Amino acid sequence: MQTDYQKEWIKPGGGWTAIIAPGGSILDGPLKGKEGILYAGSGYGNDCEYGALA
Repeated sequence: MQTDYQKEWIKPGGGWTAIIAPGGSILDGPLKGKEGILYAGSGYGNDCEYGALA
């Protein structure tokens, strides 16, 4: 059974996902309307790898 809070904030099928950098920019995504995996990895300096597996 869901609480009133859960009913208000947790909506089936209405979510999305993204990878957000510490500065607030979106690195990858948003992934909406389908299932998949977003990934990101970083090395030293400005090296960054990201993408989506859907």
